[in-house]
Amino acid sequence: MNITQAQSLTWTNDRVRLRDLKPWAHNPRQISKRAAKRLLDSWRDYGQVQLIVVGPDNEVYDGHQRLNALKAVHGDSYEVEVRRASRALTDEERRRLVILLHAGTTGQWNWDELAGWDSQQLIEWGLDEDTLAQWRLDTAGLWSLLGSERAMHPHPEYGVPDTESSDLIYRTIKVHFETEEAVQSFAELVGQKITDKTKFIWFPYRENQSPSLCEAADES
Repeated sequence: MNITQAQSLTWTNDRVRLRDLKPWAHNPRQISKRAAKRLLDSWRDYGQVQLIVVGPDNEVYDGHQRLNALKAVHGDSYEVEVRRASRALTDEERRRLVILLHAGTTGQWNWDELAGWDSQQLIEWGLDEDTLAQWRLDTAGLWSLLGSERAMHPHPEYGVPDTESSDLIYRTIKVHFETEEAVQSFAELVGQKITDKTKFIWFPYRENQSPSLCEAADES
């Protein structure tokens, strides 16, 4: 999207019946039955927190899962709030938007913070084994999508995927550090560089330290 296009695009709120919304035939997002139930439960408990994003002719840009779940329960005459674009998006803009909204601009979970929450509630709300399995599939799918690009452009911190490493993993543990000094003392002890971007290491050190995702895909 160039500057001229961005400046010409504005958004307004509106209300539309489900029957008038036009799903995208090439929508890359999907939802499980369990997640769809949670979506409906959250709608019942909190109301419509997120707006469905549409174009001038009610073509859906974001919100297909809400559309499908609500139509199944409430029927196509049910009315929802939408966020409407002032002009139609190009195919490239549409594809870019869906990736940005669901991956490119999202944050990550702070697992240390979540450790203090009620684990049973977290599972009930959606951080469960089904979510973990989907994350594994998504991660494996992403590595597959990247293909040869990952070998041509290895990550500066994590190296490139090692498709043979799954057979070499004997045990994985999580280590907590109280201070940065403790982190660096540990790094010196194991003889490896650890930065604020490091998510994992191999011990002993391996040339390419990315964990294999093949096993995760097989398990799921």
